[in-house]
Amino acid sequence: MPKKNEPSLTQDARRAAIAELTRQLGKPPHLGKPGTLVRDVDGKPLFMRLPLKVATPNALGDLKSGFADVTWIEALGSPLLTFSLGFDWDEKQIIAAAEKVVDKAGGKVSSDVPQFVAYHFPHVGVRFTLQEGGTILLDAARPEDPIATGGLDHLGVRIASDLSAPLLSSLEGISKPNTELFRAQVGASQKSAGQPAAAAVAAIAQPAEEKSKEARSIIDDFPFRKQLNEVWCVPACIQMMLAYYHYDYRQADIAKQLGLGTDRPEELDATRAFEVVRAIKLLSSNALDVEMNIFFGSLWDRIKKEICKKRPAVLLGGGHARVIIGYSEMPNPGTFPTRSLLFVDPDRPYSYVQAISINLLNFDLVFFARLPKVKVAVAAPQPDAGAESGLDGRDAAPPPGKPEEVPLVMTPIPPDKVPLAGPPPPALVRNEARA
Repeated sequence: MPKKNEPSLTQDARRAAIAELTRQLGKPPHLGKPGTLVRDVDGKPLFMRLPLKVATPNALGDLKSGFADVTWIEALGSPLLTFSLGFDWDEKQIIAAAEKVVDKAGGKVSSDVPQFVAYHFPHVGVRFTLQEGGTILLDAARPEDPIATGGLDHLGVRIASDLSAPLLSSLEGISKPNTELFRAQVGASQKSAGQPAAAAVAAIAQPAEEKSKEARSIIDDFPFRKQLNEVWCVPACIQMMLAYYHYDYRQADIAKQLGLGTDRPEELDATRAFEVVRAIKLLSSNALDVEMNIFFGSLWDRIKKEICKKRPAVLLGGGHARVIIGYSEMPNPGTFPTRSLLFVDPDRPYSYVQAISINLLNFDLVFFARLPKVKVAVAAPQPDAGAESGLDGRDAAPPPGKPEEVPLVMTPIPPDKVPLAGPPPPALVRNEARA
């Protein structure tokens, strides 16, 4: 909870967030109170993380609980920053689990109130002050992996100090359009303030004149793979993409193909991102076409097209990789639309789907993959010899068949049988949406 003299969540921001969640999930959600105050890495209040519950089935399937990050800060562009289903948020349980990790490692937590920190948005950690001096920051979902400390190496766990820059300072260049977008969403919620709760949410969530412009799509039944250590997010994302196309590989084999160590695991340096393209091509025996693109606003339409064709993409940047499996776009009369992407994140304890407002994304590269299409000639049927016609039946024949594009769908191949170079393996030809 925020302190008495600190800003807190406004009713307008909360109402606008509920409306957006209703649009995204297809059903009105329940947001818990009061929520958990989450700070930026420099200590400034940033948003409230609220427990989220929604009836099933919803737009994301049978997941029914998680959390939503809601803010009052206009420069962040939207009251609803992100939401997730599949990981229950319980502040007391998270603090207790993190304290056990510190105690087991020989540290002692001071009496100071712990703080929740968006150390690499949307990842949140809990930060303790220690009795022996210094601090320790543990990931809220995975407290066994410390993120940063004040130099307490004797805890006997991996220590990293790669905290991101403060989120607000990274958005200075787009604070003006973000503010317009935020006010448009809050303004829509204010218009319905006098209505009954259900009617108000419905009025915001599905305005009749704008409903036809709403767009969303998600890839169902996407295979989740958790990264096996703190630096193998890229191998895990490649593993998920290959599994989606029916290629089953061990994560360690993919890491080896990327040139990362297995005895002493390493992360993929951004200057070697091209290795992702090479690895996917080789591990699919050149059956998948792979592209690497710089991520910026003009790729939005391309991302929508890929997701609508049921083709996931790997997004890399800001020191982390995720797989995008969906998108949502909602109009805001008079200003920019609200756009968000849906991800699976290999750095989480188990599979869950997370939606993040596109104006907060910190990604540098997008990798698209698809099965190629081949030209297959469709033979023209021969005329019946007994058919009546003015020219011995020749004018009764249909025009010659035109080549038809048919996607290739590869049969599953055991990893140890897939060559790392050479011609593609045998394939079955059939119609398939993901090609």
